[in-house]
Amino acid sequence: MKADYDSPSFSCMVSLPVSLMMREQAAWFHLTAKFPQLLSPEIKASAEQITNLKDVWKFAFTETMALKLGKQFEFNSSPFQVTVNVCYKDDESECVCLSVLSSFFIITMLQSFLICILF
Repeated sequence: MKADYDSPSFSCMVSLPVSLMMREQAAWFHLTAKFPQLLSPEIKASAEQITNLKDVWKFAFTETMALKLGKQFEFNSSPFQVTVNVCYKDDESECVCLSVLSSFFIITMLQSFLICILF
């Protein structure tokens, strides 16, 4: 007896480099600061209303993937999931600033905690 494990559809998961996601956020902050008149206060307050790069990638490439796979694309509900890992060779070196920021925030939090305990 042969089992039928094939799925008529697929979902796609995308993993982007951290440095690219940092650039995405930096671009958002820059645009909202430089062109405040173009964005409503609700949109500026909620970045969730802006389509992120992962979803843009999916919109751009899943139709081609569907044709190549011969399957229907479902946003997140298919049992057959394709994972795409986008790599960038300089990602780690570009993210060094995160460790510096992390150390700064840890020290600041500890100082605040000690001030609360002592006073």
